Amino acid sequence: MHDALLTKLGLSPKAAAVYLACLQLGPSGMTEIAKAASLKRPSTYLVVDELLMRGFLSVSKKGKRTLYAPEHPRRFLQQLKTRERELEGMLPELEALYYEPRDKPRIRVFEGREAMMQMYEGVFRRLAEERGELLFYTAIGDLQENFPEALDRFFTLVRGHDEFHIRELNMGDARGIQYAKDAKRMAGKNHQIRLLDPKKFPFSETDNLIYGDTLMMFSIKRDIFAVEIGHKQIADAHRALFNAAWEAAAPM
Repeated sequence: MHDALLTKLGLSPKAAAVYLACLQLGPSGMTEIAKAASLKRPSTYLVVDELLMRGFLSVSKKGKRTLYAPEHPRRFLQQLKTRERELEGMLPELEALYYEPRDKPRIRVFEGREAMMQMYEGVFRRLAEERGELLFYTAIGDLQENFPEALDRFFTLVRGHDEFHIRELNMGDARGIQYAKDAKRMAGKNHQIRLLDPKKFPFSETDNLIYGDTLMMFSIKRDIFAVEIGHKQIADAHRALFNAAWEAAAPM
């Protein structure tokens, strides 16, 4: 029963037998482990090396003897959580390859701060590869108040990257003006900011990105979520609206 579970977690049948033998024996030599696992010594050596490399066994010396001890079974859970985080980081790229009908928008919804940070980072990875242009229109004061770590990460990601362009529209209030001054010192030479008259263009608690064929709309209230729409015509329509607002905005 236990060995079947361990094979489901990724161990070979021989590796499962050796690990279970080590759990029962505690720190032991190769001969004892081979006997308890009902394996020949040459096979046991190979399996023990595999388990050492994967972090399920540790090795120590006691006099002239070499002893092998099992890591706590919680190690399996730790590795599963690590793989889950790695897969979550890869999902945006894998989903970008996922086939969908040509004219149907690709819509995804994300919730929570960690998911938002992964979305931002995925955008900048693609920009660096594709050397494209990123358009923002943001209620920057609300972003500073409700999600400041996103701004810190933003400047970390853009600093030193001149292979893509950024145009950014913000509110021309006191917070927007101060942000534009700070950004001028921290952002790259290809980062342009213009300010909108808050009376003519009122919007709040939102951050919006347009790049390539993708539109992202973030709600930056206390409960943060975002909608991503992948569709050329939709992205182009919002890009046209952005450009119209860009012409009406005041340059910094």
